[in-house]
Amino acid sequence: MDSSTRGAIAELITKAHFLVEGYNVYDQITGKEKHDMIIEKDGLLETVEVKSTTIIKNNSWFVKLRKTSGNNCRSMHDCDVLALYIVKEDRLVIKRGIKNRASISIKMEEEE
Repeated sequence: MDSSTRGAIAELITKAHFLVEGYNVYDQITGKEKHDMIIEKDGLLETVEVKSTTIIKNNSWFVKLRKTSGNNCRSMHDCDVLALYIVKEDRLVIKRGIKNRASISIKMEEEE
């Protein structure tokens, strides 16, 4: 599976997750916007960056958070929520409060 397909799947799974949790999900269409999506619940708006990974380093799933192409959210410093889709486990991990990081590692046994 190529990275574009993985990214599309990750975004769809993330949208479904937040909808099930009772959020309103605002999606972009052009792919040029600063954030992958915006979610809203109880009047609180949060920006979401969606990532997927298949990379294992030191018994952890690894993902780079800086963008090299695509939309303008260059790092997590201006996003509220990281939604990380772990492809080989078919699992979504939601992280808040990830700021000013170039990468993140999620332990393989870590729960959402």
